[in-house]
Formats: sequence, C-alpha cells, structure tokens
Amino acid sequence: MNLQRILLNIAFLLFSMPFAIGQQVEIMEQIPISEKSTEKNFELLTKSFPISQQQKIGTLRGTFPHAENQQIIKLFNLFWKNANKLGANSFVVEDIQIVNDSTAIRINLYQLSEEDLKSNEGLYPHNMVYMIGELTNDQEGKNFRFNEVKVNLKPMSYIAYQNEVGKEATVGVGGLLGAKTWIRGKEGRPPIFYSLSGFGVGPGIATPISLSFNTGRLNPVLQNFGQFLLLLLNEQKL
Repeated sequence: MNLQRILLNIAFLLFSMPFAIGQQVEIMEQIPISEKSTEKNFELLTKSFPISQQQKIGTLRGTFPHAENQQIIKLFNLFWKNANKLGANSFVVEDIQIVNDSTAIRINLYQLSEEDLKSNEGLYPHNMVYMIGELTNDQEGKNFRFNEVKVNLKPMSYIAYQNEVGKEATVGVGGLLGAKTWIRGKEGRPPIFYSLSGFGVGPGIATPISLSFNTGRLNPVLQNFGQFLLLLLNEQKL
C-alpha cells in the first residue's frame, strides 16, 4: 500500500470518528444545513412535540462524573454552545445511561422556526412550580418554606407543584428575617423553576435576576436548563 493510500485511509478514519469537544462532549453526527440559525436558543422539545416532521441536524454525547455533579452545568453549557455552532436551536434527549460512576447523555439537535419554538413552549404543563435542589453530593440539603410548610430539599432532587389559575403558591427563604415570593397561577403560564443557589447557565445568555432576602437567595432557573434537570434529578414529594 503506497503512502498516498495510507494517508487517505487515515483521513477517512479521522473523519468518521466522533469529534471530541474538550473532555466532556463529542459530536456523534453532523448533518450539513444550508443556513444556520443565528439565534442562541437551546430549547428542550417536549415529548408531545411532532419531532418526526423536523430534520435532525446532529447528535452530541456528553458525560459527567457523579463525584462532581456540579459538572452537569458545564456539560449543559457545552451542549448549548456547540449546538448553536452547528446551527441548532433546540434538542431532544435521546438517551441517558449510567456508565460506572458517570452519567452519559446523548441528545439530537434540531433547527426550529420561531413559530415551532412557541408551539413547543405551549406544550409544557401550565402553572407548574419547580424547586431545584443543590447539584452537589452534600447530604444535608437546604431548608425553605413552600406554601408555609418547612421543606428540606435534598441535593440532586426537585419538588414539583401544580398551581391553579387564580391561586397563589408561596416560596420563603431566610426564616423569620427572610422574605417570601408569591407565584400566582395564570391562564397559559409556562412552568417556573427556582433554586436556592445560582447555576450560571447559558453561553452569552443573561440569567434572570435572583431575589435576594436578608438571610437567603431565591434564584430563577432558565426554562431549558430546568426542563433538562427534571430528566436527571430525583423527584422529592412535598
């Protein structure tokens, strides 16, 4: 086999192999598109969205170690950043696997129109309120009050509450010296996510302003990251 043939074979193998991005994410598949989206959206598509009518434009696979669960944030940011580079503005979680002491996640990427993105948002259950726990291995959890009931939210867990139109759900932090916020159910209101710690999610995206109290802080969580976490965390009942 001559040198030229060897070089061609090597080039073919390199092109066929998944392309690693850093140490956490690799491109498993990339389908060229004529025009890439310039938006920085990265929306998780609901199970009821008619995805079969859309053209997949790529697949990413990433992992995070359980010993460093905070790496979920870094992984999601890498997914978001590189999905946008490929021209995608939305995704579906195709597979989640536990591999030894790590979790491996495979997502399929899509480029949706603004109309389709709005349609997808409308498919999420309205007036849901989610409290997201710490993304750490700390076993103590964090205390807050939900609808005047004291709750200890465990790490790697979330609490889900279905609010009603015209009714109010309350979240309080900081004990007697703290304060609380009221979340009123409205017709067609998208789900709301809160955490007791900030996550710093989104490449170039402004994170919602947290609500600071005397002895506590309540942090809004971006919709796409909140929906993503629901697939990875354990639900803790009120």
